[in-house]
Amino acid sequence: MNKFFALTFGILGTAMCLAPTPAMATRYRMTFGGTVYHIATLNDDLSARATPLGVVNLGDAYKLSFDLDATGTPDSYFDADPKINIYSTNVRNMTSAIGSYHFKKVSPGNVYASVQLWNDYPISNLNVDAFNISMGEFKNPSSPLPFAVSPGSNFESFQISAYDFSGTARQSDLISEITPFSGFANQTFAHALGVPADKYTVVVLVNGVTASISAVPEPATWSLMTFGFAMIGQASRRRVQRGAAFAHR
Repeated sequence: MNKFFALTFGILGTAMCLAPTPAMATRYRMTFGGTVYHIATLNDDLSARATPLGVVNLGDAYKLSFDLDATGTPDSYFDADPKINIYSTNVRNMTSAIGSYHFKKVSPGNVYASVQLWNDYPISNLNVDAFNISMGEFKNPSSPLPFAVSPGSNFESFQISAYDFSGTARQSDLISEITPFSGFANQTFAHALGVPADKYTVVVLVNGVTASISAVPEPATWSLMTFGFAMIGQASRRRVQRGAAFAHR
């Protein structure tokens, strides 16, 4: 192997080593899926009411994905209890598909996100670990909605929760530790549309939840990897040119 290839693969190897794993990353790509199994509409006093017409139905497949930003020190607005921490943070590249309804938000914009983490939180005689993320935005009156509701400052929200009643899924309540969802035996997924003008909320529940979490490489890592691939391409072209020149001798 010539020196050029050795240098190139050395750069790529360094980039791969620097690429974060889910346990140490600061940005995470999260994808959740499932099937709609329940749709209900509740007034603000929690009494039931008829669900408005919409494009979401029982049995529809649901997929939600987004990038969770845990860079730096996200605002922790509750850490009075050493076993619970609640953060406000950003989500990017958020997409949702449910029935024929699609939601997409590339930048944080006005999408609000909070992450609640439990580590060995005592409930009854159990020590519970939990991961909960809630996201939402006030909808523009002209934005498409999953249900035919009154126009206004309607609020669309998404909530994913995972619980481990053995207290072994997490080792801390810090956002720097994002663990695979496979460690949580109980998972829930809900999508809601709040209608303040009429004082009710439409709730969509999803079961058969699937989840994947992967690290998103930092910009510096991407730069190293891109540089490495460019060098490989350049080296390949040189080899082809040299081979062609040799063949014509």
